[in-house]
Amino acid sequence: MENAETFDGQLNDREFASVLDRPLSLASLSWLSVGWVAIAIVAFLMRVVNFSALPLSFNEASLASNALSIVQGGTIPAAAGQAPFPTALTALALFLFGSSDGIVRIVPLLAGLGSIALIWWLGRWIGRGPAFATAALVAISPTFVQASRNASDGGLLIFSSLLTLAAGLTWLERNSGGAAAFFGIGAALLVMSDPLGWIAPDRRDRAAASCRHTNCIIAVARPHPTRRNRHDYSGFNQPLHPPIRLLRFLS
Repeated sequence: MENAETFDGQLNDREFASVLDRPLSLASLSWLSVGWVAIAIVAFLMRVVNFSALPLSFNEASLASNALSIVQGGTIPAAAGQAPFPTALTALALFLFGSSDGIVRIVPLLAGLGSIALIWWLGRWIGRGPAFATAALVAISPTFVQASRNASDGGLLIFSSLLTLAAGLTWLERNSGGAAAFFGIGAALLVMSDPLGWIAPDRRDRAAASCRHTNCIIAVARPHPTRRNRHDYSGFNQPLHPPIRLLRFLS
């Protein structure tokens, strides 16, 4: 009966102690965790600072015009159907938050930040160190930063590629229905984000399979032997593990 209420109706101090009142030991935090937090902060700041200071470019204005036409119940040019996903998401953002230059660019901004999170998740297969280095490169790369700050198809193409890759590897590892659903969603979004999503290498051209379409992603996402997986993936002529076959398909 030690845990029972005392005579004054108060619970034991040990029982009543809040989580916020407990001491936090900095020794429990790893340098890698601190580094991931720093990457997230740097990536956020580099994409948000002066986010809507510059006016929309011609391509951005064209995308915004098509999205606004959808919101108002109008029609869009047939050429916009080549990449319907960015136009549809931009229309949804304009419908929910109103029309402004920043709202037009919010979709690629979120896609760029989401790509950092997906690279962190891919660390389960490529290793924590390579994932950290890749995320750091993506966070400060002028190309990736520009793709996240401009209302274009590039940011969504990168995000949908990483989503398909991460969900597919999770599906193969856990045989999860949810991961399979996300893999299907990512594959569908991949081909709707940009016409480049339709490109697939020739099956006979195995040497070029790792050099086409999201080559920077495939270069870092190729699994290597770990404590959980010590198979040899060094040669293309070796029997391919399911994650490798998935990477070769997505490459």
